[in-house]
Amino acid sequence: MACERLFRIYGVFGSEIAQRIGKLLLAVAMGAFLYGMTAAPAISADSQNKIGPYSGEALPRFAALKADRVYLRRGPGRNYAIAWELRRRRMPVLILGEHGHWRKVRLQDGERGWIHRAMLTPRSYAAAREQGVNIYEQPSRESKAIARAERMAILRVRTCGQFWCEVDALNLRGWVRREVLWGVDPHQDAVSSVAVAN
Repeated sequence: MACERLFRIYGVFGSEIAQRIGKLLLAVAMGAFLYGMTAAPAISADSQNKIGPYSGEALPRFAALKADRVYLRRGPGRNYAIAWELRRRRMPVLILGEHGHWRKVRLQDGERGWIHRAMLTPRSYAAAREQGVNIYEQPSRESKAIARAERMAILRVRTCGQFWCEVDALNLRGWVRREVLWGVDPHQDAVSSVAVAN
C-alpha cells in the first residue's frame, strides 16, 4: 500500500557506542511515551461527539477517496507539503476535523493529514481489517461463506445492523461481521431495517 513505511535498523559496533545509542533511544522513547500520554487525550476529546464547523456534520465520521490519486497534505492548504500520494479510489478515511474546504483525516494505518473536501465522497465503503475476512451468504456465522476478502480489500457497504453489514464485493453481495470492517460510521449504531442474527 502507498502508505506503508519501511524502517531498517543497522548494526552498531563497539559496546560503548552501543550503550550511548541505547540510552539515547531509551530517552527518545520515554519522551514520546510521555508526550503521547499528555497529547493523545486532547486529540481524542477534541475529535469526538462534535459537529463540524464548516459542514455541520458529525465528527468523527467516515468518507472515502473520490479519485485514484489524492494528496494527503501536512496542513489545510495547497501550500503545505504533500505527505503521501494516495492511489486507491474508494479507500475509507476517518474525518477528524475541518478547516475551510479541508478535512483532517486518519488512514487505516494511523497516518494523519489533510485532504481537500472535493476529493472525498460520503458514500459508504469499508476495508477489511484482517486477512481472510469471510463474506457470508446470510448474517450468521452458520451461513455459507461465499467469498473471502484480503486485508484492506475495499467493500461497498449497503447497510449495517448492530453486528453485521451487508456489502457488495465485485459481483457478489453478502454479509460481514461489523467489527472486522474499517469504515463503518461510529455514529450509526443500527442503520439497517433488516433483522440480523448475532
